[in-house]
Amino acid sequence: MVLARRISFQPVIGHHLRDHVGDNINGPSVIEVPEWLPRPLGRYYMYFAHHTGDHIRMAFADHVDGKWTLLDGGVLGLSETGFVQHTVPAPEDGKPVTPHIASPDVHIDDEGKQFRMLFHGVNPDGSQTTRLAASDNGLQFREAGDVKAPCYLRVVSWQDRLIGVAWGGELFTSLEWGAPFERGPSLLERPNGPDMLARHPFIVLRGPEMHVFYSLIGDQPERIWHARVHLSENWQDWSLGSPKVILSPELAWEGANLPVTASSVGAADSLEHALRDPFVLGDLLFYVGGGENGIGIAEIDWGDD
Repeated sequence: MVLARRISFQPVIGHHLRDHVGDNINGPSVIEVPEWLPRPLGRYYMYFAHHTGDHIRMAFADHVDGKWTLLDGGVLGLSETGFVQHTVPAPEDGKPVTPHIASPDVHIDDEGKQFRMLFHGVNPDGSQTTRLAASDNGLQFREAGDVKAPCYLRVVSWQDRLIGVAWGGELFTSLEWGAPFERGPSLLERPNGPDMLARHPFIVLRGPEMHVFYSLIGDQPERIWHARVHLSENWQDWSLGSPKVILSPELAWEGANLPVTASSVGAADSLEHALRDPFVLGDLLFYVGGGENGIGIAEIDWGDD
């Protein structure tokens, strides 16, 4: 059974950076800096966002539990992308959608000595999809294409292709970076009831299994779930095993002192009794607490793996 135990009781990205990042922090993606990179700012780079921000943020540190230092100006601005720069109506309900870029998913290409970053934003029709950016140093990214996949896409390499999971828990695959993604099965289609939808899933491959970490819109409280998927040869046959909660709000900065309420779609505008946005690096689980109040860290015990 997979378990998660906090290694820090305060957010590593949070109130101490609030003057620089604003009142909303979400969507971490953390890398260990590759050995081929000359003069790195730290051993670890963490990319994250504001839910409706105009750039992708980045902080660096020599240790995962800090001290993290914010890079001034971020690594990619909205104005440097092909996403819209002005408010547009959403296609499903016509409500205004704020222009933004968010949900970075950063990968290292050791052979090509390059950083790749998936991120999402708003299109002229109000839909939100994913694009690709690239960088030689992890500090300045340039847009490198439209991958034609939904928002919140996170990917892993499997066999000869990329496997991704996006908003709502749908699976996607592509043969190469920057190419269109083919839609697959809905891995997390309402896994805990008709009123719940996966917000920002993350996948990890370990041996013959894929581990899926996610939170659920509509959960009471929103928290971090885990489930396994057996990797059969045909990815269209993949299905989710029995999900279990591995981390719930327990600390004040995670909103544990507030009443339990059902979470909702969109940004957390104030402190909430909730966790979301899991990201795994090795045996470490990064997560967003208090709605979108800060980023915490837990250690994963993979159980009988």
